[in-house]
Amino acid sequence: MEEWKKVKLEKYIDVVMGQSPTGDTCNSEGKGIALLNGPSEFTELSPIPVQFTTDARKFAEKGDLLFCVRGSTTGKMNWADQQYAIGRGLAAIRHKEGYEFQPFVRGLIDFILPSLLPESTGSIFPSLSGEQLKEHELLLPQNLETQRQIADFLTKLDAKIAHNRAMNATLTALSTAIFLEKYQNTEGVGRIGDIATQRSQRIGWGDNLGEFTILSAVKTGHLVRSDAYFTKQVYSADIGNYKRVAPLAFAYNPARANIGSLGMNETGEWGAVSPIYEVFEVAEGYHFWLSLHLRQPRVRQTIAAQSAGSVRQNLKYDNFANIALRVPNAETVAEFNRLYTPLRERLKHNARENETLSQLRDKLLPKLMTGRLTI
Repeated sequence: MEEWKKVKLEKYIDVVMGQSPTGDTCNSEGKGIALLNGPSEFTELSPIPVQFTTDARKFAEKGDLLFCVRGSTTGKMNWADQQYAIGRGLAAIRHKEGYEFQPFVRGLIDFILPSLLPESTGSIFPSLSGEQLKEHELLLPQNLETQRQIADFLTKLDAKIAHNRAMNATLTALSTAIFLEKYQNTEGVGRIGDIATQRSQRIGWGDNLGEFTILSAVKTGHLVRSDAYFTKQVYSADIGNYKRVAPLAFAYNPARANIGSLGMNETGEWGAVSPIYEVFEVAEGYHFWLSLHLRQPRVRQTIAAQSAGSVRQNLKYDNFANIALRVPNAETVAEFNRLYTPLRERLKHNARENETLSQLRDKLLPKLMTGRLTI
């Protein structure tokens, strides 16, 4: 630990605070340089710009860490995959010794973020200044080789996670292509209600409450474990009135179905959802067929259109059950399942592996960044 000393971040990193161009120089036609104003353009890795400007004031260079410094999204990050103009909601952070150290910078920012966020000013609209970032003090390895080794280790972890994400994107596209080919060759149009049956059985009060996993429908089109997805408990402490959701059954929030909060229980366990949810089971063999159908953009648009209400939209089950669906015969759906199931299993495997790798990264990061673990 002799080489670790308490220093300010500015010893090793440069921070470029964004500056917004004037509105009349911004456009969506690709004129000038791509402009980023905040995290709305962020993805899992690098942003997808939707605005451009002919009056760029501050720049992020390729390889910079893009860091949100204003509002409720303070602390969100992405990698710059090209040169960008950056508005005042962002900062570009780079290591003084070159881009090979950038994974170390990302790990460093991840590590100090919990202590950095309380330094943000403004109770309603918090923000971090460039000085707050640069003046932040902590123990850091003074040996650049140590920083490089940490960067290399994090690079390998992040590369594996990125590889799995890219593979899953390909698998998802292939799954969709298989579904659409089978769907388009299925004759006759029925409705979702032809294969779906509404369920409303409650958990009840007793000693078996712990047997049920509390689920929530999120806008990605999935049912997720509430405790794993949300940072605070969003469900009632008294769940006796909650509705049961069998494995491979579906549930949706009627008030949020229009934004995609509908999904299938893929946990392999019995789940439970809020009493306001609609729950339905699907005929044997048709679970994956319906799941992919519900994720198609055209179907999502139909669901949004079927949601009614002048103040708050609400999707009644009868309206949902009447949405058009091509229902294949047993032989066709069996062939579809034969092609789709191995792709789905690989998708799940990659997702589980990424979850494990992310947990490993989170567990090792504090040790790496304090010298308790050496590479």
